Amino acid sequence: MAFATRIISKSKQIYVGRVTPVRYFAIEAAPLALKGDEMLKNVFLEVKNKFETAMGVLRKEKITIDPEDQNAVAQYAKVIKTVREK
Repeated sequence: MAFATRIISKSKQIYVGRVTPVRYFAIEAAPLALKGDEMLKNVFLEVKNKFETAMGVLRKEKITIDPEDQNAVAQYAKVIKTVREK
């Protein structure tokens, strides 16, 4: 029991002392963004923007899906062509 009391009192002395937290150094030493990370970020942003543009076009257009109706097929082809161009 006496040994356990000594360990606890020693640990209290360590915590009472002026100790600089490790996080203080970790903030300054944060790694910089890598070139590959920036490249991937740009690729994902480009894909996201293209997807949002395509969804915007599809929301505006009313598409009738009927393979027997030639007008509906032509309109569908026109809308898909517009989506691919943008």
